[in-house]
Amino acid sequence: MREQYRILIVDDNKDYIEVLEMIFQTLGYESMAVDDGEKGLEALKNKKFDLIISDYLMDKMSGIELLEKIKDKFSDLKFLMISGNDNKGIQNEAIEKGADGYFVKGSDPQLLINKIEDFKKIKK
Repeated sequence: MREQYRILIVDDNKDYIEVLEMIFQTLGYESMAVDDGEKGLEALKNKKFDLIISDYLMDKMSGIELLEKIKDKFSDLKFLMISGNDNKGIQNEAIEKGADGYFVKGSDPQLLINKIEDFKKIKK
């Protein structure tokens, strides 16, 4: 049996989380969602994930702070930053800090799926 690709979603927008989880379930991915960075770090202590998808702007801990903490401890874990803002400055900051990609909320979901499929290919 093939191992499922596991995705941790960190976003304080519950509606967006529900959409992502529906998409991922349809595609056969295993996903878990939490609504802040601290819960994301806690989830990583208890379970292995292949990809973190995190919102850039969250209340308790920004996506950049989460990215820095994750890359410090889990350097090989793929990290995709998402944001409702198509701002090149935010995108560049995320990539410079170690994000493996950037996705703008509201964009074609197929672009997100394509990024995830690319990450899966790299894992193999």
